[in-house]
Amino acid sequence: MILLEQNGRKIILDYAHEKQSLSAVLKLANTLKTGKSIGVVRLSPEREDKIYHNIGKSIASLADEFIVYDKID
Repeated sequence: MILLEQNGRKIILDYAHEKQSLSAVLKLANTLKTGKSIGVVRLSPEREDKIYHNIGKSIASLADEFIVYDKID
């Protein structure tokens, strides 16, 4: 995990990829935030949709907004 501050914004970089570790990172973010929280999540495209739905349900309330993507072009 890497904690950064850029232009007055706190940024957490982490390779969390399961719902428990994603939840832990987002809970930490909520203790640090002073405004809106935005979660940027990359999930493996090889996973089943059921896994995406379970992860989404578990983290949905932990940030104000999410950007979710499944690959880097």
